[in-house]
Amino acid sequence: AAVFDTGLGPAALVAALHAIEEQCGRGRADPKWAPRRMDIDLLMFGELAGQCEGVTLPRPDLMRRGYMLGPLAELVPEWRHPLAGCSLAQLWRELAPTVPPLADSGIDLNTP
Repeated sequence: AAVFDTGLGPAALVAALHAIEEQCGRGRADPKWAPRRMDIDLLMFGELAGQCEGVTLPRPDLMRRGYMLGPLAELVPEWRHPLAGCSLAQLWRELAPTVPPLADSGIDLNTP
């Protein structure tokens, strides 16, 4: 998970994320559930909710996918899900008992 500010709108940001995926070897024509070299999803975009520039926000399955919600709730537990109306920490507390534990990849992104 990553949190950052951007001057891009949702559609332009998704296009930029797709370009990064393609640079890492992911083909847009790959089967939907096939293994991928890189998968970057836009989970939330501030307080936007609904169809924004053709992008559904927040990501509809965010509240059901531990591998998405857990890391995001760890980074910004106080953020409120614009549709659920509660914090990401609260959503994670409710979901965590139902999902397998997340494994630490051991990758340090701060290493030069």
